[in-house]
Amino acid sequence: MGGEVRYHKIHNLFKREGKKLLFDEYSLPEFEYLKDCSWEWTEKVDGTNVRVEYDSWGNENSVKFWGRNGNELPENLKRELEKLLPIEKFKEYEAPMTIFGEGYGCNIQKGHGYFPNEIDKVGFACFDVNIGGIFIDRFNIEDICSKMGIDVVPYFGEATIPVMVNRMRKSIIKSKISDNKVVEGFVGVPAGVRLFNHLGKRIIVKIRYEDINKMPERGIDGKI
Repeated sequence: MGGEVRYHKIHNLFKREGKKLLFDEYSLPEFEYLKDCSWEWTEKVDGTNVRVEYDSWGNENSVKFWGRNGNELPENLKRELEKLLPIEKFKEYEAPMTIFGEGYGCNIQKGHGYFPNEIDKVGFACFDVNIGGIFIDRFNIEDICSKMGIDVVPYFGEATIPVMVNRMRKSIIKSKISDNKVVEGFVGVPAGVRLFNHLGKRIIVKIRYEDINKMPERGIDGKI
């Protein structure tokens, strides 16, 4: 049997005390240390976390669909995933695979804005893939998703953390999934390499418009 793979926590850029964001402090020292390096940014989709597990070991050869922490998914989303990702699409892969993504649309968070005129419509966009215990790079994620006929979360290019924050402060950026919706935010990883801290945790950050709109003019004590 393949072991269950859970997704790592994605930290907010800013430190938080209770419900209060501290805009003069980064949530992790790694973010401050790497802030002037180039980061790859993808759209943070306003939806619910999805985990698609393919177990290729033993005689089971099963595909299972889960929400965050193993929760059940909304029925309309589960039906869509079962159509999108039948077991036949996984047969060429010998190692266990976990596809991580975001389910969005009708009755999922505030995702009705993606399909404002279509009742009960939902979508799915992949943001990461783990094969045999290894998280693969974006090039290979896009290749696998293309072969499977599923979407990948939209890519918004490379930029340093200060540049990305200022870009968000100066303009409203539309979602690449739907012109009817503004992006919820962005998820960033250091460009070109997978970096981990001393605890073996992956370095990955999220920046939300909801937080940027509360940010004072000076930013993070002049650092951003």
